[in-house]
Amino acid sequence: MDEKGNAIKAEKLIAGAIDMHIHTNPDLFPRLISDIEVAREAKNTGMGGIVIKNHFTTTADRAALAREITSFPVFGGLVLNNPVGGLNPEAVEVSLKLGAKIIWMPTIYAEYQLKDPDVVKMFNMAVGHDTKGISLIDQNLNLKNKVKEILDLIIGYKAILATGHISKQESNLLVEEANNMGVKKIILTHPLSPMFDYTTGEIRELVAKGVSLVEFNVLDTTEVVSKPISAELIADTIKAIGANKAVMATDGGQTINPSPVKMMLDYIDTMLGLGISEEDIKTMVCDNPAKILEL
Repeated sequence: MDEKGNAIKAEKLIAGAIDMHIHTNPDLFPRLISDIEVAREAKNTGMGGIVIKNHFTTTADRAALAREITSFPVFGGLVLNNPVGGLNPEAVEVSLKLGAKIIWMPTIYAEYQLKDPDVVKMFNMAVGHDTKGISLIDQNLNLKNKVKEILDLIIGYKAILATGHISKQESNLLVEEANNMGVKKIILTHPLSPMFDYTTGEIRELVAKGVSLVEFNVLDTTEVVSKPISAELIADTIKAIGANKAVMATDGGQTINPSPVKMMLDYIDTMLGLGISEEDIKTMVCDNPAKILEL
C-alpha cells in the first residue's frame, strides 16, 4: 500500500477514535489549542471522543463544559501533582464527583521524573530543580497509606488508574496493590517514553500483574522529548504485547506539533505503514478506549 493509500485508510480509521491523552488550553505551559477547539475539530473529523489532561489542575469540570458547548464526548481527570496537594484523597474525591474518568499518579512533580527534568525541556518552565518530588513509597519501601485511600476512591467511582511518571519500582508496587484491592481499570502511561525506557518484558510483566491497557503515545517520537523514540519501536512493541492490551494516544497539544487530531491521523498512517493491521488500529483507537471509559 502506498503512502496515499494509507492516508486514505487513516481518514476512515479515525472515525470513532478516542484520544485518551490531550493537553489543552488553559494551561501554564504553551498549548496549541483549547478544550473547545480540539473538541470541535475531533467532532468534525468524526472521532468518538477525547480525554483532556492538565499537570496542574483537574480537567473534569472543564470537560463537562466542553461537552455541553460542543455536544461531543469530552472527558477529564486529575493528575496528583503538587498544585492539588500531591497524594491528596480529598482532591481525588472532588474530581471524581465532578465526573473525572482518570486519576493519574504524579507526573512532572514525581520524584522519579525530577531526577531528569530535562527529558522534556518545557517541564523546567514550571518545576524547578529544587522542587520536592512526590514518591508513592514510604521509608520501608511500601506504598503509602494515602495511595491506598486513593485506590479505594477509584474503585468506588469505577474510575481509571493511570501510572503517570512514577518509577518502575513504584509502578510495580502500585499495579500489584491496585489489582489486589480490586481496581478494574489500569493504564500504564507511555512506558516507551525515554523517561522510562521500559523493555517489552517489563511491560508484559505489568500486564500480567493487572495493567488493562498500555498507552503508546506518538508524542514520544517528536522533538518535544530530548531523545525521541522511533515509530518502529512503538509498532514492534504493539506487535509483541498485542493490540487487545494497547491504546494509541497522541499526548498532543504542544505548540511545536500539529493539532492532536492531525497527530492522530498521522499516527494511524504511520502505524499502517509499519505493518499494524487496520483491525488492530481500530481496536487500539476505538474499541479499547471506549471499553475502558465505559462508553
